[in-house]
Amino acid sequence: MGLEFTKLGFVSMITRDLDGTAENFVKNFNGVRHDWGKHVVRPDGWTGCTVYIAGLPLQIMTPTEKGSVLDQQLDKRGESVYAIRFDVPDLAKAKDQAEAEGLRVVGYMEGNEFFIHPKDTHGVFFEIGQM
Repeated sequence: MGLEFTKLGFVSMITRDLDGTAENFVKNFNGVRHDWGKHVVRPDGWTGCTVYIAGLPLQIMTPTEKGSVLDQQLDKRGESVYAIRFDVPDLAKAKDQAEAEGLRVVGYMEGNEFFIHPKDTHGVFFEIGQM
């Protein structure tokens, strides 16, 4: 049957040069940059900003700690799309359905989001959330 997505939330990418990457999207693609606040660092070792292009949020992330998950991913794959966020009407139901279909669910945060492992989505995390 498949998961029922109601909306594309955003696309995430990883880079080592946050400002240069964001500036490229602003300059060359008429993007509008939204900073999350100077020096806001997530507990899992990354920071970022969002650039809106044609209304689509592009979340740009960069590692702040050597050896963090994003740092390792950049070493392995280079700059790339990291995740695509989809919204669903019922998060718990979507999680149960994904697991029943044999998809690898990782990082479940009740009432917030979960991820489908890139091995099940041809190399990109699917971030599933409920809006």
